[in-house]
Order: sequence, then C-alpha cells, then structure tokens
Amino acid sequence: MEEKTKTSTLIEQHPEIWPDYAEAVQNKLSMSTFPPTDNAHRTCPFLTMYERTKVLSLRASQLSQGAVPFITVPANMTNVYDIAAMELAEKRLPYILKRPLPNGDYEYWRLADLMLI
Repeated sequence: MEEKTKTSTLIEQHPEIWPDYAEAVQNKLSMSTFPPTDNAHRTCPFLTMYERTKVLSLRASQLSQGAVPFITVPANMTNVYDIAAMELAEKRLPYILKRPLPNGDYEYWRLADLMLI
C-alpha cells in the first residue's frame, strides 16, 4: 500500500488526529453574546463532567511535570489536582475544547467561555 493511501485511509477512519491550526480555529471561537447565537456554537455552553475530568487530569499532569501555575498557590497546598481545580474555578486555563458533533464536525469552545456547574 502506498504511503499516501495509508495516510488518507487513516485520516478517513480517525479524523480526530488531523491537527487543528490556530488560523482555522480562531474564527470559530468568537462569542459575543451569552448564550451564543452564532452558527459556530450549537451545543450548550456548560462544561460537562467528562470535559472537566479531562481538563483537570491534563492540567494536573502538567503541574506535576513542573509547569508554572496560572494562579498564586497558597504555601500549604501541594496537591496538583487541587491546584488545577483552583485554576479551573478561576477560569485561568487557556485551553480550547474541541467537541465532536453527531454529523462528524467539531465545535470549538474556549474553556473560559463555558459555565462551570
């Protein structure tokens, strides 16, 4: 099988591995009203429990590997999961979430734009 055919087959079966470039994502992020009324946002503007778990575990992993916290951490706090939870509560994490839609498209949300429930 040719390399080009392997790549195209892989991308057809796993479209989530295709990299998203900042230029393509930036125009899908603009949000002027709450709740959003633009065509780029169709899902509810709430952080789901699955997204919350993924964000906290990713950020806790980064902190445990030596990343600098985005907040001022109290001297008595050493648990990286608690630090990540504080960063999320203060909406200091500069993450962009990519939500899959049923039709195969994706929707992009800034973590700071989502409501925490």
